[in-house]
Amino acid sequence: MEITITVDWGEGPVTVTTTPGAIIEWERKTKQKLTKVDQVGLGLEDIAFMAHASLRRQGTVVPPFNKFCDQLVDVTVGEDTSDPFPKAASEGE
Repeated sequence: MEITITVDWGEGPVTVTTTPGAIIEWERKTKQKLTKVDQVGLGLEDIAFMAHASLRRQGTVVPPFNKFCDQLVDVTVGEDTSDPFPKAASEGE
C-alpha cells in the first residue's frame, strides 16, 4: 500500500510516497492498522508522521517531528485533494 503525500514545511512543496517501513512505523506508534483506517480515520498528525517517516527513510534531511509539525505550511494527500480512502458505494447506486 502506498500513499502519496505532498508537504511543505517552509522549504517548498515536496512529494513523497510512503513506504511499507514508514507505514509499519506509524502502526507501531499509533497501535492502529492502516487496513482499519476507513473505520477510525486519519488525522493530520497521522499523515504528517507518515510523510516525515517516509522522507527520513529516503534520506531527506528533515527536522525532528515536533519541529517539522510546527513548520508545516501545507499538507496534501494524493495527486489531488480527494479522499485517499473512499468509502464503498452504497448498494443501489
